[in-house]
Amino acid sequence: MNNEITLSVVKAYLRIDYDYEDFIIEGLIGAAKQFLLKAGVQPQSDNELYNLVVKMLVSLFYENRNAAEGDLKIPAIILHFITQLSAGNPEV
Repeated sequence: MNNEITLSVVKAYLRIDYDYEDFIIEGLIGAAKQFLLKAGVQPQSDNELYNLVVKMLVSLFYENRNAAEGDLKIPAIILHFITQLSAGNPEV
């Protein structure tokens, strides 16, 4: 089962029904995936936890897109999930 994160899936998660910020959301999806990759988590579109963390990161980035540099704190639950995902990755 392929549960790949798409713009429409993320918009539903964020409860956004307009299109004028689609380019921002698409960029945030890429940023969330890149964040996970840098944390040692390989893409896992068939993993529900991975998909949830991508959506949670996009939500965090979206809600804090105007925050000053250094002001964004990743919640502990997201960090915990990232640890679980990276621990399950034999390449890390």
